Amino acid sequence: ALIIAGLLGAHDLVVLAGWAWPEHVFLMPVATLIVMLSFLHAVQQRYVGTVEEVQAQNSQLQEDLDEQVSVLQAQNAQLREAERQQSLLLERQRIMADMHDGLGSSLLSALVAMEQGSMSHEQCVEVLRECVDDLRLVIDSLEPVGHDLVSLLATMRYRLGKRLQVGGLKLDWDVQDLPPLDWLEPPDALHVLRLMQEALNNVLKHARASRVRLVTRHHGSYVEIRVEDDGAGFDLQHIQHGRGLKSQIKRAQRLGGKLRVDSSPGMGTRLSLRLPVERKA
Repeated sequence: ALIIAGLLGAHDLVVLAGWAWPEHVFLMPVATLIVMLSFLHAVQQRYVGTVEEVQAQNSQLQEDLDEQVSVLQAQNAQLREAERQQSLLLERQRIMADMHDGLGSSLLSALVAMEQGSMSHEQCVEVLRECVDDLRLVIDSLEPVGHDLVSLLATMRYRLGKRLQVGGLKLDWDVQDLPPLDWLEPPDALHVLRLMQEALNNVLKHARASRVRLVTRHHGSYVEIRVEDDGAGFDLQHIQHGRGLKSQIKRAQRLGGKLRVDSSPGMGTRLSLRLPVERKA
């Protein structure tokens, strides 16, 4: 294009010098147009080449990215499986430890007492019944309840209803809907069930009551479960330092909650368990 423009420019110089005919025909504008078109063509070719190069690089980057995503997905799947296996292992260990401390200890104590002849047939039956209840409690704590405390208590009611009836206790079920407790996992559910089981067992064994009332209420930032009986009651000073009450208080604290017992002779007993709706990690 530059050579052609040069030749056309030389032609115009010859025309201006009067050495060429026709004298009025100048070709320099045509040369300018040719140069501009050639320049635009070169720019277009450079642009097309650059776009193709960028597209090729983008394709390579996308392939690399897809490969990295596949690797990360595989690693995440392996990590989730490892976490699941770890969770199952911890859950097995928790169940074994809990059964050893509860069910195993009760059975061993009953066996020793039977061998020594210090336990009657009725007492042995009672211990075995408590062991069965304890085993059911552990199983119930593993059932998915969707963080629903009311469903958990309903399961306990089904399990213990017949025993309360045999013990001569009428259960008043005053349970209202409660918000879901997002932190309520199987270990926490077991703590709640054990607290309620122990409270009801105490009513059966010691309260000499005819009615027991289970109440649930929602109070803003916390929910409350109450177990109330119309039994003989007792002097709180006599049990404040007892091992059983201390164990119950510790269980409530593990849940991030508070346990309170109110009683007086002849006025029955009320146990209140308060649990947070949202628990800090």
